[in-house]
Amino acid sequence: MSKKTNYVKGGFNCAECLIDAHNKHNNGNIPVSLGSGMGSGMTVASICGAVNAAAIVIGAVKGRTNPEDPNEARALVNQLMKSVREKYGSEIC
Repeated sequence: MSKKTNYVKGGFNCAECLIDAHNKHNNGNIPVSLGSGMGSGMTVASICGAVNAAAIVIGAVKGRTNPEDPNEARALVNQLMKSVREKYGSEIC
């Protein structure tokens, strides 16, 4: 059973919310501060902060630390971007 978290009035921006939710639901420790500059479409109504934060979470969970290792995170972020574009028509906030 998954926990539900309400972020509507929590004070975090969308990117911070996504990282915080990941941490709470997965006992993660990704710094929420990584999303602080990403809200409101990276503050200029460009690429969605939550999408950016999702890429950070993917990198933190599935990223590599050695350049010779396969880059699993890249393929997962590619899938994320395709899914976002398919569902919403754009990744722009």
